[in-house]
Amino acid sequence: MVLEVGDGQGNERISVPYLVGLTYGEAEFKLKGYSLNIGAVVVNEGVSDTSSAVIYRQVPEYGPGKSIRMGEPIDLFLAKELPAGITVDPTLYDKVDSIPPQ
Repeated sequence: MVLEVGDGQGNERISVPYLVGLTYGEAEFKLKGYSLNIGAVVVNEGVSDTSSAVIYRQVPEYGPGKSIRMGEPIDLFLAKELPAGITVDPTLYDKVDSIPPQ
């Protein structure tokens, strides 16, 4: 019998997924599919149902060349609705790529 011990995080990296505009429930499902975890959840005043609250910010942020190791967390900031000035680009929701190990 062999016992392997690790930190729960793989060496494989993927690009940071774009979550802004998704509900918490949608983001939770998406992150599980990418083998990522939810980190801190910051809920704005007035949110009574977190599963339907909208993500208006995430850390780490989405961006070209930004990557994260599988198993790492993404912090989510939730509001009842998107704050003024925050725009959503639905074309980015499925742009997650595996990054070759360095």
